[in-house]
Amino acid sequence: MSRHTLNDGITPDPNITADSYDQHWQDLAPPPRLVGGYLRGEIPWEDFRIQYRQHLWTPDAYLEVVRLAELVCRHNATIMCEEQTPDYCHRGLIAERVRELVPDVDQLLQ
Repeated sequence: MSRHTLNDGITPDPNITADSYDQHWQDLAPPPRLVGGYLRGEIPWEDFRIQYRQHLWTPDAYLEVVRLAELVCRHNATIMCEEQTPDYCHRGLIAERVRELVPDVDQLLQ
């Protein structure tokens, strides 16, 4: 889950509480300016996707992607977000990166 606020980026989301998740890996969150621009309609999805995928290659985010890939090789994991589906959401892009690192990850979890 990238943030725990409403779309204004400030107001705490009352639906997200500490018992909603086990771990919050902030380095996997889209940068605030990027997600804010997308939510305000200033950045189209394709630009968001490209910029966020670039973010996932930054050193801190890359280490977290590797950590997540290692985790899903041993356990099941859920990437959370306020979006209803991963189609236009950062969690789908994170899952893509994990699959790039571990192409057979889906088969490991069956």
